[in-house]
Amino acid sequence: MIRKSVAPVLLKNRDIIEGNFVLSLWKSPELFLEYDIKPDIDFKTEAGKIYYEIGNGMTKRGIYTFDEISVETFLSNFPEYKKKFDEFGGYESYKDSVRLIDPENIEYYYDELQKSNLLISLYKAGFNTDEDYEFFSKVRCQNVYDYYIDKIETASIRQSNSGISIDDLVLTKKFIDECDTGDEMGLSYGKTCPILNSITMGIMSKEVMFFCGQSGTFKTSFSFANFLMPLVDNGNKVCIISNEQSIREFIRILAVMTLTKKFNYFKINRKKLIAGGFTDEQKEYLYRASDFTEENYKGNLFFSSIGDYDINTVSKIIRKKSREGVKVFLYDTFKSDNLSDEQFWGKLMQDSQDLLQIARKEDVSIILTYQLATGKQRERYLDATCLGASKGVKNICSQMILSRPLFPDEFTGEKNEIEAYRINYKEKDEAGNPKKEKITIIPDPDSVYIVVFIEKSRTDKGRKQILYKVNGDFNLWQEMGYCNVKYV
Repeated sequence: MIRKSVAPVLLKNRDIIEGNFVLSLWKSPELFLEYDIKPDIDFKTEAGKIYYEIGNGMTKRGIYTFDEISVETFLSNFPEYKKKFDEFGGYESYKDSVRLIDPENIEYYYDELQKSNLLISLYKAGFNTDEDYEFFSKVRCQNVYDYYIDKIETASIRQSNSGISIDDLVLTKKFIDECDTGDEMGLSYGKTCPILNSITMGIMSKEVMFFCGQSGTFKTSFSFANFLMPLVDNGNKVCIISNEQSIREFIRILAVMTLTKKFNYFKINRKKLIAGGFTDEQKEYLYRASDFTEENYKGNLFFSSIGDYDINTVSKIIRKKSREGVKVFLYDTFKSDNLSDEQFWGKLMQDSQDLLQIARKEDVSIILTYQLATGKQRERYLDATCLGASKGVKNICSQMILSRPLFPDEFTGEKNEIEAYRINYKEKDEAGNPKKEKITIIPDPDSVYIVVFIEKSRTDKGRKQILYKVNGDFNLWQEMGYCNVKYV
């Protein structure tokens, strides 16, 4: 008698399956000790359950020979079991059946029992195990398990938020055509930084870029002027996420950049915006700049201020705005939410990995400004070792850039001159290579020179340096050329 209804096909031969296993135990009672059986779960027929509990009870009392006398003696103390035992034919029925059983096959019988139980459990959980029963009847229990695990893992990979995919690694014609059209290029910022853009091949989608430097070394100003604004001018949507600077500071930068670049007007700098007291002319140009940003940047340039360094908050913003068409995010500044935390470095690595996964899942680019420790401000040659214990983030990002101001002894003619130069591709030197043209670098009271170190680029050789000149009052940048910083 079946104790719980299931799909009929799954109960096919169930009496035989349970009978073979239990009778093998009865014929070799010592085997009761080798199999962990839960009668109420493992048996679906009443006969299977009763015979197992009788045999198991006898072995627990030290009875290992199941002859008629020992069975009847045991059952005399359990009238309920004896009643059921007699209903199933008593000892005579047992003798007739047990002659056909070979305990040497018990592993096979046990596997059949486990397989049948697994199929029933899966069916009750909603799987259509009855549809493939004919196939399952010919395989072992492990094969059934593997079959459904494979199905679940395949579905999980397709639906997972982890970005997992498994594809054939072949060169397709579709890939060639996409390369031919330039689809493999990132979003270009070559209008402001042609050299750096050619090295990084633009801002690559689904990747993370690190821009590292000391506090006050124009990391944010550089990223805003040279990465974000060229993209916005080309109609792309970008978003700044800041945990240190307010939106008013970025509005001031946007204001002076718009006045100088769009209207060639230099009578208002960032300090003047703070001081106020504008002339009629200044206010007129500011209003014109306001109209320009409203018309050209509204809906494309966004700012989000967050009060802490919680990467979950950053992730939520990225997911939300990416679904609204934002392609590039600047997170300023990337650091731990608790500098005293002993797990600081591990958390930084995990946060970096989390942001990379978000970039890949949402098909966006993330630029992270990272503040170097103050002890590194005297370092002349910057590379990943300047990040201390967090230098492992280099393995996560696609581009790693570090920056510092030019030192006084690095100007032209000084002890550690950086040897700045441009490459003239129209002329050749004696070796037939593009000609290098030296750049003379002299101090400028209105500007600061910034050396940018390309520590890593997946699209070019690393360990290159580029020299920039910046007028901080107006956040105006000029890409001077390459330079060679002495490793001292």
